[in-house]
Formats: sequence, C-alpha cells, structure tokens
Amino acid sequence: MQIYIDWVYRNVMRLPKPRNFYKKCLYLLILTLANYWIWQILLSNLVISIVLLIIEFGIFVLITLKELRKHWRDAILISVLLLTMACGFILRNKFDKTLLTNSPTEINVLNERHGILANGLGIIFTNRYAQHYYLDFNLGAGKYLRNVFYTLDPNLYFFQSHPREKAGIVETNKYSPFVLPLFVIGILFLIIYYRQYLFLIAYFLFALVLTGFLSPAYNPGPVLMFPFMNIVLYLGLTASIPKIKLLFKK
Repeated sequence: MQIYIDWVYRNVMRLPKPRNFYKKCLYLLILTLANYWIWQILLSNLVISIVLLIIEFGIFVLITLKELRKHWRDAILISVLLLTMACGFILRNKFDKTLLTNSPTEINVLNERHGILANGLGIIFTNRYAQHYYLDFNLGAGKYLRNVFYTLDPNLYFFQSHPREKAGIVETNKYSPFVLPLFVIGILFLIIYYRQYLFLIAYFLFALVLTGFLSPAYNPGPVLMFPFMNIVLYLGLTASIPKIKLLFKK
C-alpha cells in the first residue's frame, strides 16, 4: 500500500491536471457510491473494498492523465500487486472448491460420456492424452468456464441474475437497471477507442481469469470486476453528457 501512495505522490500529484479533471473525479465518485454493490462489498470486507477502490482510482487516473501513460510499466506492476493482494484475501476463504472435487453424480455422468465418446471417436479419443485430460481435468475446466461465463452475464449486475437464478445461492442487486444504457454506451466506446484503454482491457482480462477461481456462492459476487464496471459506466456517462447538452440546446 505504501508503494502505491509513494507512486501516486511522485507521478500523479505533481502532474498538471486538465481543466475538468476534478469534475470527472466527481462523476466517478457518484457512480462508485450510488450503487448497491459497493455497500455489499464494504459490509463483507473492508480491506478488499479499499484495495478495489484504489485500483479503480488508479485506472481512472491512467486513462484521464495522458502524461502518466509513460509510467505504464510502474502502473501495471502496482496494479498486479494490489490485485494479488485482493485475490489473496478473497480466495483464501472463497476459492471454488468444486474445481478440485467431484460429486458421485458428476463422476457417473462423466463415465457415461466417456464410454459414448470412446465408442464414437475410437482412436481419436482413446489415446492416453485425451483420456487423461477427460478423466482428470475435464470436469474442473468445465466448472471454471462456468464461473467465467457467469461473471460475463449482464443479468448478474443489472437484473439480479433473473431469470436464471442459481439454486441455493442468494443473489443481490448490484446496479440499477436504469444505468444499463450507460454500460452499453461505455462498452461501445471502449471497443471503438480500444487503443486508448489497453490498460483497462488488460485489467478486465486479468480479473476475469482470476474470477474463474471464485466460488459462485460468494455473496458480494465477482468483486474483482467492480473497478472495471465503474470505469465503463464512467465512460458511458462522459460520452453521453455532450450529446444530452446538445439536445437541450436545441
């Protein structure tokens, strides 16, 4: 944490700020605090909340202050350290143990499929490498991908995962459905101007890979995506404001 504070003081606080920098900070602050998710994370773990807010602010500063982009290597190193810290706190107790264990039902289904594939694919499937993967890693890989695609589901963030609720897992609202248009605009903005936001995209991919190891039963949800979601909403808001002003002028 001290490394991050020192880096911010040396490379951020002394940089000249754009005229509307503090207004943009206000936009991000409103989006960060005016949602249900931040309070769920705060109630769950204060340390994780602080780390995620620091990561979010760091990404915001990098995409706002162009002069800071020459320090991208330092920023990546610090972000990896912070992200590793957050993952350590989260995965210590919330690691998806089903990735390493299989229920009797899952094993029975696996054996049935194994027999069908062996009969249908013959030598292609019955070589030792294919069988080793299928018997030892296939179920775990499938569960991991399940967690990843669960994280990518917009219903999880804006509609409490309806209508596909997961049995035995209590879902909670994270963002109001009314901000969904801002998210869509932010994603489109990110796709169109992706060269300016490579650091944000890299964070998204890194967080997505790590979130695959997080149990779906973790009540606050895939919290490593929290900084990314807020930054995308911020991009959608700042891209929409000029258009809205033009409409009112007419």
